[in-house]
Amino acid sequence: MKVNREYLNKIILERTGETKISHACLKMGREIGVKASCVNNFRLYCIPNEENLIKILRYLNCDLRILFNIEK
Repeated sequence: MKVNREYLNKIILERTGETKISHACLKMGREIGVKASCVNNFRLYCIPNEENLIKILRYLNCDLRILFNIEK
């Protein structure tokens, strides 16, 4: 499954209200109870485990079709 990383970065910055992505990952991690490294790894490299992925997606509340490049 391919993640639209540009969209993900934009949504993380919007939801946290931060201007730097590193600060946004830290803030988001604290708010949802996930390590900031997990958020950052999702943003850059890989999809986290199921529990953390659910927490992240609930927090972001974004369009999953755009995030995961799902065609209609």
